[in-house]
Amino acid sequence: MKNNLKSFVRLDKNRSIVPGTLVTQSHMPKVGKWKEVVIDNCCSNIIIEIVSQLEFPWSGCYTISLSCNSSHIRIQTVYGPTSAATIQELIPIMNYKNIFGLFYLAEDNTTVLLKLSTTIVNYFSNCTDTIKTQLTD
Repeated sequence: MKNNLKSFVRLDKNRSIVPGTLVTQSHMPKVGKWKEVVIDNCCSNIIIEIVSQLEFPWSGCYTISLSCNSSHIRIQTVYGPTSAATIQELIPIMNYKNIFGLFYLAEDNTTVLLKLSTTIVNYFSNCTDTIKTQLTD
């Protein structure tokens, strides 16, 4: 994984952030007005792979679950109306109002990674097993 990734959000004509436009890549997008945002203050250095069971094109709602042992479970369900033709289109939707951290794609452009938020790391601090993930509809 590259260490030179940066996060950007798109700005509207009033210079307000357009919800759901967070992208993570090595350079600022060329089309539209964008602003770099610093995400390291909110997130830990723990990165996990998300196991996706979604089929594309996709629409509706999805559920992201993180679990460790049987007693540690965190679930977030996001309801539509939302649609995405590819996993690449779903990443900004997943980053809008999520509780887990920062979602982004690995270099293979298909594997979803999650940089865990400090809150989630603290929630799983007593975990004695591997944190398991799942993305389902």
